[in-house]
Amino acid sequence: MKLADCYKRGIGCKADYSKAMEEYLHMAERTGRYWERYVDSIGTALYEIGNMYMNGLGVGIDLKKAHHYFKLAVKKGNLDAENALNNKKFRDFKI
Repeated sequence: MKLADCYKRGIGCKADYSKAMEEYLHMAERTGRYWERYVDSIGTALYEIGNMYMNGLGVGIDLKKAHHYFKLAVKKGNLDAENALNNKKFRDFKI
């Protein structure tokens, strides 16, 4: 997570959204009993992926994908994702 945040914000390196996305996806794909203790980090990674799709950071704007990742993050208990889904962009969103 820290490496992904560094890539996204350009801390200690040049900002690189594609590398940040790769790192967030790597964390978000973690499942199983071992990873249950990292549920907060996984939820944050899912939120960040949704945020990048919503704002077009390193990827094209894709509200369907953003909505999908926000919903997954909400299932992991991420409140930022829940707030994002209440954004006017998603209030009447139909998949």
